[in-house]
Amino acid sequence: MLIAYGSRYGSTEEIASEIGKVLDAEGYKVDIIDLKGNEKPPLELGEYDGYLVGSGIKMGKWTKEAEGFLKDNAKRFRPGSPLAMFVSCGQVTVDHGDAVSKYLTNIMEKHGIEADIYDAFGPLYDLTDDSRMGFFGK
Repeated sequence: MLIAYGSRYGSTEEIASEIGKVLDAEGYKVDIIDLKGNEKPPLELGEYDGYLVGSGIKMGKWTKEAEGFLKDNAKRFRPGSPLAMFVSCGQVTVDHGDAVSKYLTNIMEKHGIEADIYDAFGPLYDLTDDSRMGFFGK
């Protein structure tokens, strides 16, 4: 199983890591790839039995790396493919259904892909001094 994600401040990274731990405990071989800074993951996608792609949402957008990964592999992620997707976003705290529609259903339609399982998770707001959010993000 490949878990590929794009994270800005660490919430999505933590979600990907926790999902990876659960899958590993269930006996699955799991590789986790941070797409940020990696234009093309150094691997062959055909070697995986399933894919989980996740992204943080900021200003209504997926990370460019995670969306690029979906776009580049759209032919692989057609109906019936073993694909799951998730996002981490603040909108979940207001309206979960709206977050799923805006950030998952819409991106699947945009790239002509279909995930078997998809969901939106809430964010982690880290307001500590050493947070990756930076001054203006807080």
